[in-house]
Amino acid sequence: MKHEKVVEGKFDAIKFKSFIQSLKGKYVLPASEGHLKDLAATFKKENWSYIEEDLSFLNEISEGFMLGVLPNETLMPVKADVNDEFNKILNELEIELEFSVQGDSYQVDMDKLSQESLFRTFLEKSNGVLDATVMDSFLKMMCDSMDDSDIYKSLRKEVELLHKTVPNQDTIINKESPYFKRVKAFFDIAKINDIEELKEKYVKIQSSFLAIDGRRLENLTKGQKIQNAYSLLDFSPLFRDKVNKKNRPSNMHRDLKNLFFASDAKYYVTEDDATYKKSKFVARSLGLPVRVLKMDELRLRLTCL
Repeated sequence: MKHEKVVEGKFDAIKFKSFIQSLKGKYVLPASEGHLKDLAATFKKENWSYIEEDLSFLNEISEGFMLGVLPNETLMPVKADVNDEFNKILNELEIELEFSVQGDSYQVDMDKLSQESLFRTFLEKSNGVLDATVMDSFLKMMCDSMDDSDIYKSLRKEVELLHKTVPNQDTIINKESPYFKRVKAFFDIAKINDIEELKEKYVKIQSSFLAIDGRRLENLTKGQKIQNAYSLLDFSPLFRDKVNKKNRPSNMHRDLKNLFFASDAKYYVTEDDATYKKSKFVARSLGLPVRVLKMDELRLRLTCL
């Protein structure tokens, strides 16, 4: 809208801005922490004038409303200074992904573990014992290395190969162990190429992934459920994002934060194709009330009401 961009057959941002202005008597159009974190990720002193323009435009659209989060994770529009909130974010450290590691310990057959496995360094230090301490160290390393595209690609490759290697050879963990049986369903995510099959199995896949570090789906907050469901989609061939220096893994974390902030809204509008597909899938999977739409879809829907 700010640049009045028009893409033939997709959207007309000039008309859309006028349309949005006409909705202000009926709808609140709040900014969110997610918007500001997206902007903060591009911050450099030399582009400060452009950021000020974006903040000014965001303030114009939102009319000074942002989304506040209550203790129960209900979201509500509150009056806030967009510029002040942006400066707070610039002064904050990047929020780490949440995890709570617990559970039993298991002996890993190191001879069957790939030399390139990201787990090898941690398991060598523990004499091949996979336990809560090893998982805690591994997950912290992944958080610290979130924007290292090579490390992230290596992790994704390991996950993608699980469904091929597990049925055909002995695994690094005993197949008969209760732990293995709990986490096995997660391996399927990389081989499912049908969207309906993924919808049918996704709750089980999420629960299986959480079992890796002893969590349970029913014990998660709404924000944690969104984070878990959205992040896991990147291991699916149906939703996988390209990862490179420009499109870093932390971008995905900001995208899922945008969905969290939209989760109590009537409509969440995005023109990013990957965000649109993932958000629609997660919203449906978790039963969120928000409708995920593109600009022209919103205009058509509300014009017809």
